[in-house]
Amino acid sequence: MNTEKFKSDLGQTCLELDAATTQVMELVNAGKAFGAAWHAAIERERKAYQIVHWILDSPIVPKMGAVDGFNDLSPYTEAEQFDLTKAMDRPAA
Repeated sequence: MNTEKFKSDLGQTCLELDAATTQVMELVNAGKAFGAAWHAAIERERKAYQIVHWILDSPIVPKMGAVDGFNDLSPYTEAEQFDLTKAMDRPAA
């Protein structure tokens, strides 16, 4: 894992979070904050939010005193081998 993969994963996940939030707000504006579509939209937003925070909590995020903003630590353990596609398919906790 390198900083480019980290930035790519974070960017892709932030786009998903934005799309999910937009979907929720469209349902709210349409007065449809109920039912199966509502629950699916909320679940999508919750999952994207959790993944963004999971990525941001990774060790590659700048620590206090970092000069260049990134370090060379892998944000994911070898056991996890973060795969954004699989993560987006997992149900939210």
